[in-house]
Amino acid sequence: MTCARFVSLISLGIFLLAVTALAAPPTLMNFQGILTDGSGSPLPSVSKSVDFTIYDGPGSGANAVWGPETRTVNTDANGRFSIILGQLSPITESVFSGSERYLGIKVEADSEIVPRARITTAGYAHRISTVDGATGGTITGDVTLQSGLLADRVWLGTSVQDGEILIENGDGAIGIHLTGLLGEGGYGSMHDEEGNYTIEMGPWDGSGEGVIYVYGDEYGSSGIGLAGDLSGTDNPGFVLAGADNWTMFDMSMSGDETVDLPDSAISSPEIKDEPGIATNLNSNIETLPYGGPMMDLLTVSMTTPAGGYVVVEGKCYVRLYGYAGENLGFIQIDTLSGGDAVYPWYQLAGSDGFPNTLGYYFPIYVTRTYYSDTATSYTFILEGEQFATDTLARASSWDHMLTATFYPSSYGSVVSAVASDQTSHFQSIVPIPQRQTKGITASASRQMYTVDLRELELKAANARAEAEKAQKELLQAKFKAQLEKNRTSISKPEQKQ
Repeated sequence: MTCARFVSLISLGIFLLAVTALAAPPTLMNFQGILTDGSGSPLPSVSKSVDFTIYDGPGSGANAVWGPETRTVNTDANGRFSIILGQLSPITESVFSGSERYLGIKVEADSEIVPRARITTAGYAHRISTVDGATGGTITGDVTLQSGLLADRVWLGTSVQDGEILIENGDGAIGIHLTGLLGEGGYGSMHDEEGNYTIEMGPWDGSGEGVIYVYGDEYGSSGIGLAGDLSGTDNPGFVLAGADNWTMFDMSMSGDETVDLPDSAISSPEIKDEPGIATNLNSNIETLPYGGPMMDLLTVSMTTPAGGYVVVEGKCYVRLYGYAGENLGFIQIDTLSGGDAVYPWYQLAGSDGFPNTLGYYFPIYVTRTYYSDTATSYTFILEGEQFATDTLARASSWDHMLTATFYPSSYGSVVSAVASDQTSHFQSIVPIPQRQTKGITASASRQMYTVDLRELELKAANARAEAEKAQKELLQAKFKAQLEKNRTSISKPEQKQ
């Protein structure tokens, strides 16, 4: 006669797998024992046919709820054996639906071993399969998920129904609401102590864009909104809504319509690189030097905040007297002291011959435009000189005024004149016919060219755009690399079946 002495009954890995995947849990149980003869001595290295049955009670009147499952048991040198039950007849969760279960063991033709072995907690782990099809229930106390994997995950919902989490705030109102909307995507909201919305986020029309709204009041009439695609053109938008004013950024628009700010939201001092002015005045009477070089009459300095244009305007009066013949006065704007009058920058006053030696007065206005693609410090000079055919001729000037105005941008052509050594900066140049004026030296009458200074502005703008593009591409590459690193460090969840 042989018998089996019970050693242990365990069920491993069932709860873990039931949480990490929604498929039914394993329908197996691991059983270990020692096979002995009638005197209790182990039966080493034998094969025996054994019937295993699970009952709902320990006595003869108990009902079999599973089995018998007949299996061949192979012992080791010490009579021990291990076998997995349920491979022929699955052990479903209904087997453990009662309060007590017992395992009956029968070796070949022998009668069932008495007493039956009571199945304790490990076997009842099969009941975890009710999570797959549970219709509801209540858990009292804390629940901790610790899968031992890289991350603990909970699957809610299926391919045909929404998953949803509702968290109360302790006052009987919903504090947090998370759900997967069938046909739409994920949605979440947070609420105050009365259940009013405070934050809401989710898909925008179910088309791949996201939206977040932070409520400023319980009705949502004020707050902050951010949409990944505000107008259906793959352009984001941002709304800052107050009780009386709104601010909106819509990247699908262009120009001024991109940003909508409240009236008078930005004052002039707050505008970056806005136009600015510098001016100076000299009312003294200055005697213009006979035959040159140019004399400084007045200066004005300016440091521009960025690249842009500076329009310089000068005015004064010139008085010519003392000689009845030819007497000329030249006034111009420059950034270098000395030198001679340069066409077309100078303004000429005088005559080839005056009827007498009395004084004759001429109002003078001169202007010149400069451009630099970076912030620049300038000193502009209003300067003058005299030319006459006799040293008795005199020339003076007074009431000098010099004004420099900075403009950050142009709205059309900015035509000016440059010398031949500056033409390499421009694509389009037109020679200016030379004007030979008495008193102007050959060097001062050098060839000048008409150009459009706006070419320099556009060239600088293109260079900035290329630099910004390169910086943007670098940041995007770094961002993508970081995202890829994050994805690599997080294991991909198994797909629900």
